[in-house]
Amino acid sequence: MDDVKSVPTVILDGRLRWTGQVGMEEILDALVDRDPALLGTQALKGIVKDGNAALLARMMVERGKIFPGFLGLLIDPDWSLRLGAMVTLEEIAASAPHLASNVLDELWARLPEVSDPVRGDVFYLTGVLGSGEWIPRLQGARSVYRAPDLAAAIEDALDALGNLPG
Repeated sequence: MDDVKSVPTVILDGRLRWTGQVGMEEILDALVDRDPALLGTQALKGIVKDGNAALLARMMVERGKIFPGFLGLLIDPDWSLRLGAMVTLEEIAASAPHLASNVLDELWARLPEVSDPVRGDVFYLTGVLGSGEWIPRLQGARSVYRAPDLAAAIEDALDALGNLPG
């Protein structure tokens, strides 16, 4: 146990400790000084829910990787959290498109286990982040995911990818 005697107490990595009311900015500064890639899904969830999607995007771009715990945000049942995670991913795509598109394979691997609203978001992200290489995969998804909302999301993604420059 961490021998917590005051509430609220924030402990980061078992080394840094704040007691009492602490500003998120101070905690985020401490996160930036350590390897934030080690943050779990719950910690990343707090960052996104507190409106710090741009900061999280910057941390991932600066480290050149999508943090492992981030994928959980993109498939979370809570739509508002998924939306914040998608905003984060779109921020990443603006400066490091290759980095953002790396999550697509992982998201598609999770399609069988997630709900239809999450699937629709994955199809949306495929249209936003993907390349023409994703068109056959989306076309194949048509025969598997036939719900009207999913069919529309697939068609929107295909339209987006079909209108890529070049």
